[in-house]
Amino acid sequence: MAKITRHVYLYLGTYWRFTRVIALTGSILVYYPELNESISNLSTETAKPLNWDTAYKTLKIHYPDKQGSWRLETTKDKHCIPARYYNQNKTVEHAFAPLMVWPSLDGKHILREEVWGNYFDTWI
Repeated sequence: MAKITRHVYLYLGTYWRFTRVIALTGSILVYYPELNESISNLSTETAKPLNWDTAYKTLKIHYPDKQGSWRLETTKDKHCIPARYYNQNKTVEHAFAPLMVWPSLDGKHILREEVWGNYFDTWI
């Protein structure tokens, strides 16, 4: 009976460790925009009306080789404008690796640039 109990506890312990890892990584993925903003200090401005047109023009000026479409996103607290560019030739060997760019709220400056999967919260 002791052997059976030991094996049951062994398998249950392994199962619970596995579910904890899944829960932790799932939580990171759910809250990745907030985590990314707090980790990278993108909160440099207070909430103002977003200037989408200027942000789009800035993206076109800084990345003239990116002729495809950009996806501009909004965040709950409006500290920056996340933008995605999906048609990257550099990351064609990856299944999903868009270029992520964060223009400022006024749209005139690029605050950060990363490839999806190369920074912590999207690597998870």
